[in-house]
Amino acid sequence: MKRQMVRLAIFCLSVFSFTTMQNLTAAQRTPPPPDPVQVNRDVRAGTQSLDRDVNAGVKNLQRLTNDANRFDGEAKRAKGLADKADKVAQDAMDAAMNCDEARFARLSKQATDLVAQARNAKEKADAMGNEVDKRVKETLETVNNRISNLQNLLGQGFKAAKEEGLADSSVTVGNLRDAQNALNQELAKQNSGGTKENNFQDEGGLSRLNKAKNEFDNQMKKIRESHDSSGALEKIEQRLTDGAALLKKNCPPKVGAVPKTPTEVYVAVDNRPEVLTCISPGQDTQVALNALGLGKKFQTLMSGPTGTIVKSFGDAKTIEKNAQAKGVNLCFKPENDYCTIMTPLTPFRGHDHEAHKHSGRGPHEHDGPDPPLDWGVTPPEIVVRWEQGDR
Repeated sequence: MKRQMVRLAIFCLSVFSFTTMQNLTAAQRTPPPPDPVQVNRDVRAGTQSLDRDVNAGVKNLQRLTNDANRFDGEAKRAKGLADKADKVAQDAMDAAMNCDEARFARLSKQATDLVAQARNAKEKADAMGNEVDKRVKETLETVNNRISNLQNLLGQGFKAAKEEGLADSSVTVGNLRDAQNALNQELAKQNSGGTKENNFQDEGGLSRLNKAKNEFDNQMKKIRESHDSSGALEKIEQRLTDGAALLKKNCPPKVGAVPKTPTEVYVAVDNRPEVLTCISPGQDTQVALNALGLGKKFQTLMSGPTGTIVKSFGDAKTIEKNAQAKGVNLCFKPENDYCTIMTPLTPFRGHDHEAHKHSGRGPHEHDGPDPPLDWGVTPPEIVVRWEQGDR
């Protein structure tokens, strides 16, 4: 019996201690109601220092301009390395098509090294850009949180005055309303875009801060768009893989004396997209092509009083974008070349560009000149089979 009483006493003591701790914790978590008089003082002080806080945010964005410029430089370096890797990879593919294994190995290694450098530079640039975005966001959040805290503090002051039974006509509530009016007037001043009479020199700090933030966002967007190398490195690596597969499958070249019976041969075909570009008359063609980034790697198809048409490897949209940026006048928008066929197996089949341009039909449905065959001998019967290369 005594043992049971001891156990009951211990249990009751434990329950009492646990309940007491819960009550103490609840009391600690519930903050006391704010003093309306102190709220009035704090809001007035915060309103007076708001202009200083906003101007500090504007200056912080101005300092971040240097970080944005460093991001621009690193992103530009990454794009330059990617472009250089792409050129070397194209040369490596040419070596593979010519079965020059030693040259392909050297260029493939060089391109792989450049891809690695470009990828590291891009990762570094992305990290720099993300850090700038984060700091810009934090700058705006600091100012906006400052304003939000003052507004919330006013709300707590009005609530506490009501709970204390203070009438709307009381001095305390009147002071809170005065503080609210002062904050609203300051916010209106901060958000003002300024007046024409003062040459907009009286523009509010918050308005300038928001404009600066928008300009910063646009600057970062332009940097990312102008130096974008997303996906380019993977394409370069795939081209090197295709070149290695071509070397393995087609070298030494599977050609020889033409047999009398049909046979199968493998033909190395450069399937990079080719683009037709027309330079309007009145411009230096070579200067215009250099501005478009085509350099010397192009083939002139036609030149006359209506313009000069060249064919080159590349992307039609990129060439058009470069033309707009560099002020190069084009006869028509760059277009992918689907119709010119040049292989060792067939004679040249011409492409009537004017008929193509004005036919109003599909890209393969125009009336182009088809010169007669002139082999000198009876053409061999050729069997061409397309196969998916090793990946």
